[in-house]
Formats: sequence, structure tokens, C-alpha cells
Amino acid sequence: MSWESILSLVCAALSLVSLLSTLCVHCMFPSLLKGGEKPFVNLVVSLLVGEISIFSSAFDIGNGFQCSLLAAFQHFAWLASFSWTAIFSWDIFDTFVRENTVPGRGKLWTGYVIEWGLPALTVAICDILHYFHLFQYDGEYGCWISDPLQLGLSFGLPVAGIVLFNIILYSIVVSKISRTMWMSQNAGQTYSNRQRFILYSKLSSIVGFTCIFGFLANVEVLSFLRYAFMVSAGLCFVCFSFTVSRKTIDVIKSRLSTVT
Repeated sequence: MSWESILSLVCAALSLVSLLSTLCVHCMFPSLLKGGEKPFVNLVVSLLVGEISIFSSAFDIGNGFQCSLLAAFQHFAWLASFSWTAIFSWDIFDTFVRENTVPGRGKLWTGYVIEWGLPALTVAICDILHYFHLFQYDGEYGCWISDPLQLGLSFGLPVAGIVLFNIILYSIVVSKISRTMWMSQNAGQTYSNRQRFILYSKLSSIVGFTCIFGFLANVEVLSFLRYAFMVSAGLCFVCFSFTVSRKTIDVIKSRLSTVT
């Protein structure tokens, strides 16, 4: 096994352990899912799928059907992960700019359909094209999308659109925060919303850099960026550190006190 595969395995293993821990904490304490945390959990699930695919790609599985399947698996996982950062942006925009602090159930389900459905539809179309040899899931550096033009249309274009969307909404939110002072009686709610804004910004940055590095690494002269992709993908373990907040600790202490 090459040292590249070892690096990929180590980074993916770190992320898998921390993401699973994060998911377990939120499943054990459902109260943590209140206040806009459900998009975060969906991001964790999509990142788990992505990290499992990275972990699997560290092993030599050839360029046959298994490689194509793994490439499609990765394609879906990273598109879904990045799509959920758009929900983060909209959630923060809705809270600070539109001042809608109570997310509607219908809006949440619409988010589920869009952020899981569109990546699935994109990959399904690519799979059909792959079957007719009009699209290729494989690659020189691993199981991915081999043709630069196909990669740009099926991955780079959606990611670029989401990046632009996120930049616009986050810029509006930052401008709003800098110009507006909320009333003192809303101080607690404001603190909670700003903490969510910081959390979403950090997670969006990590996922964004990971997807961008993964895209650029397929350009021949930038192939060295695949190491940056491995490391940035491994940084997903910081998701667990983000969950260790004052709110999380208080909820765990409260549950333990009721048990004892």
C-alpha cells in the first residue's frame, strides 16, 4: 500500500470516527436537533457517505464496475454535502435578514427533497450516460470522473453555482449583522443565532475547500492538490469539536442527572 493510500486511510478514519460520534450524540439527545440543527445532521450524514467512499478508494479495486460504482457513490456524496451548505446559507439569511426565526416544517421537507434529490438526479443521469459510454466514471488517480469537461459540467458547475449562492447570502448576512443591533430582550436568541452562523460558516468553508481541491486535483498540472483534498477531507473530524458546545454539555449533564 502506497503512502498516499495510508494518508487517505488515516484522514478518512479520523473523520469517520468523529462524524459517527457527532451523529450518535445528536441521536442520543434529540433536543439538540432543535433550533436549526437538522441541516447540520444531514450534512454529517452526507459527509459520512463521502468519507466511506474515500476510505474505500484507498484500496486497489481496479477500473471495472466496482470503481465506476464507487465513483458514482463519491459523486453523489460530495454533491449532497455541498448542497447542504446552500441550506445553511439560506437558513442564516432567513434568520438574520428576513428575521424568520421559526423554520416551517414544509420548508424543511422542501430542503430534504432538493438537497438529496438533485444530487441523486444528477448522478442518475450520469449513470445512464456512463452505461451508453457517453460519460466515464474512472480516473488516473482513483475512482472518480476522468474527463475534464464531464467533470466540469457534472461537478464543477453545480459547485460553482452553490459557491456563488453562498457568497451572496453570507455577504448580505454579514452586512446585516454589522449594521443592525438587536433589542436587548432578544439577546439570548441573538447569541444562539450568531453561534449557528459561525458554525455554518466553518462547516461551509471546510466542505467548500474539500470540493474545490477535489475538482482541481483532476487537472493534470494541479494533480498535486489531491494531497490537499485528502487532508481537507480529513478535517471533517472538526465537526465533532463544533458539537462540543455549552448547549451540548448542558443537555448531556441534564440527561445524566435524571438518570442518576
